[in-house]
Amino acid sequence: MSPTPYLSSKVVLITGANSGIGKATALSLATLNPAQFWIAARNVASGHAAVAEIKAAAPTVDMGGHPGTTPQGHELQFGTNHVGHALLLKLLTPTLLSTAESTGSTPRVISVSSRGHAHTAALPAGGIAFDTLKSSQPDLSGVNKYTQSKLANVVYARQYALHYPQILSVAIHPGDVLTEIFNKGAEGGDEQIKYLAREVAPKRCGSLEEGIKNGVWAATADGVLSGRYYEPVGVLGMGSELSKDRVLGERLWAWTQREMEGWEI
Repeated sequence: MSPTPYLSSKVVLITGANSGIGKATALSLATLNPAQFWIAARNVASGHAAVAEIKAAAPTVDMGGHPGTTPQGHELQFGTNHVGHALLLKLLTPTLLSTAESTGSTPRVISVSSRGHAHTAALPAGGIAFDTLKSSQPDLSGVNKYTQSKLANVVYARQYALHYPQILSVAIHPGDVLTEIFNKGAEGGDEQIKYLAREVAPKRCGSLEEGIKNGVWAATADGVLSGRYYEPVGVLGMGSELSKDRVLGERLWAWTQREMEGWEI
């Protein structure tokens, strides 16, 4: 693996940077002196706390809690993990394209997925239950909903790369990392989620320091291939066949564009 370069000419934006892998990745990338550094978080208080911690360090997933829907009516995990990020990406795309044209560089978009996207037994039929995405999907388990949203991350990253070849778009799995997601998932989650959070995760998951490596690599390394899925660190060939399915990809892209209609800057 080549040395991590400085980012003095780059603008970095990380979602979910108030905790867990997002925060740890932000702390690492901030030390590489990017020209601008933006973090996005749902919780304002913890977001400000993360900003303060990042400034001090560099002075120069919800995994299946209570069932519910977003204000726009999407299943909560799918709305958070896919639709919200897709909308943010849509709004940023004109700037990314302009940056590519004006600087001759290749902006990068890294989507954090999970190895769970490939667990066929944990997915709803067909991978994504499109017909019920505008509901809390009470017929699906918390694991079903989570893996469905993580499959969408991989599929959409590939589709975005096809539609915008000027921008490098990849999906990554950070590894099995013990973050706050397991504590939150155990609160209100079904018995399957509670078992994973309390029995499996503490025995199998590694540190945040390990969990950030694949994201930092994808954000900085040479030779990263657009439209692909990487497991730690920089490993290709682990994406599921379903994540490469052309029909599923085109359907998710079209569905997502319809859901984002009317949202512009």
